[in-house]
Amino acid sequence: MIAVELKSLVLSEPQPLSVAPAAVYLGSLSQGSRRTMKHGLDAIARLLTQGSANHLTLD
Repeated sequence: MIAVELKSLVLSEPQPLSVAPAAVYLGSLSQGSRRTMKHGLDAIARLLTQGSANHLTLD
């Protein structure tokens, strides 16, 4: 298992929505899928960072 420092996974400032990978991906989905996938991406970000990041701040 590789140890990763948590703060290295969290952006110090969110990227503009036009280039943030999660935002671009969510924008490509239908409105009905967007909400479900956003919650999933947020859950993964929280698990990886012990609650320090969301789908827009995970690096």
